[in-house]
Amino acid sequence: MRIGIQGLSASGPPPEGRLSAGKNILIVDDNLDIGDLITLTLRDSGHHCHQVTTCAEALAYLDTHVPSLILLDVNLPDGNGRDFLKTLKQKNPQQPVMMISAHGSIALAMECIQLGAYDFVEKPFHVDELQMRVAHLFEKDHLEKRIEALEFQLGEKHQFKSLVGKSPVMARVFERIEIAAQSDINVLVTGESGTGKELVSRAIHFNGPRASGPFVAINCSALPAQLLESELFGHEKGSFTGAVAKRIGKFEAAQGGTLFLDEIGEMPMELQSKLLRVLQEREFDRLGSNETVKVTARFVFATNQDLKKQIVEKKFREDLFFRINGLPIEIPPLRQRSEDILPLIQFIASKNAAGKPAGPLEIDPAAAEILFRYPWPGNVRELENFVERTLLLKRGERSLQKEDVISMQTAAEPLSDLNLEAMEKKFFIEALKQSGGHVAKAAGLLGISRDTAYRKLKSYSLQSYTSV
Repeated sequence: MRIGIQGLSASGPPPEGRLSAGKNILIVDDNLDIGDLITLTLRDSGHHCHQVTTCAEALAYLDTHVPSLILLDVNLPDGNGRDFLKTLKQKNPQQPVMMISAHGSIALAMECIQLGAYDFVEKPFHVDELQMRVAHLFEKDHLEKRIEALEFQLGEKHQFKSLVGKSPVMARVFERIEIAAQSDINVLVTGESGTGKELVSRAIHFNGPRASGPFVAINCSALPAQLLESELFGHEKGSFTGAVAKRIGKFEAAQGGTLFLDEIGEMPMELQSKLLRVLQEREFDRLGSNETVKVTARFVFATNQDLKKQIVEKKFREDLFFRINGLPIEIPPLRQRSEDILPLIQFIASKNAAGKPAGPLEIDPAAAEILFRYPWPGNVRELENFVERTLLLKRGERSLQKEDVISMQTAAEPLSDLNLEAMEKKFFIEALKQSGGHVAKAAGLLGISRDTAYRKLKSYSLQSYTSV
């Protein structure tokens, strides 16, 4: 026999509004009557609920899922809910958990709250009270995430001074950023890995009229075609296997702000035509939906690829290239603006001080000469890694001496007899030797992404140097 809603006592007012839909909720309770009632109540609000009756079943579920909320009974057949709460918080400190119990007390509730539970609900409860408490949890979680996003964006806005550069080539980049920031034209940022393409994109966003809107970034090389399409367009519940709830995509998440598509040259051809339509029509449909959504976001694209070469090789659509290349901004590699190296080092060192009083970094002239001649294949990212690593090893001593950069001296010799590709290949070999053949670690040493490292290794046929 199942317990009807009228069988529960009222202990709180009904909620003022509906719950926000689309959350995944795990119910851990060995009382199937209560579990069914909670499931019916929350599913009515648009949520997806999964029921288990033991701690073991819950752990098995959590191996492959990350629920938005766990409703956890205090007494379970294979364990104590309070002990299991500790396990959950050790596994994921940010996981929201709401405790439920038929044997509640103020002391028990306080203990659970101190262990990290968001709330404690005593049985029997009115379903309206449960709805209200769950709604409050999701509302609080949403506000906290919004505050974090605003704090992050504010911090990012004040970090645009890290676009350090006094060279003429960087002056032209700054002029382009200013022009781009005051318009909605599509922007294509190009440059080698580590030059700061995303930083330029953020500068465009935060220094224009859309600064109060969201800045949403997605890496087109990080996901397979089907997942990338879902991430961009969003989907309706049931539109494909695993789509347990409606989800908005990046096009919608960036409404009123900026959508930054990094590594656009890696986007699969089948998706390029769909992106082209969005850019042309300024509208799209979520996967599994016939509802048309208008696009109000502006677009910034970035790549380290030669898109014109990819067009010739039939890897990139020519019509899409013309659409995204409204205002091109090319970021020069660090080796072409050596006059920016010392200002960049001083900026990185001051940022590394983390608010502690610190004067300028003392740089020995002999060290500076080596730094000027070094080709910096990883660009600003490599320079930043080098400065931070060096200062860490020097334990507070704020200076750069020749011995700190001596390992760069051979690479910094004049390149009259060596072309850039040969030198770059030499750097990869040396990085692989230092990392024991571990590609990801070698990429970190060079200050480049793992994808770029694998691409370079393949082009230079260096697989024999790798172990991972």
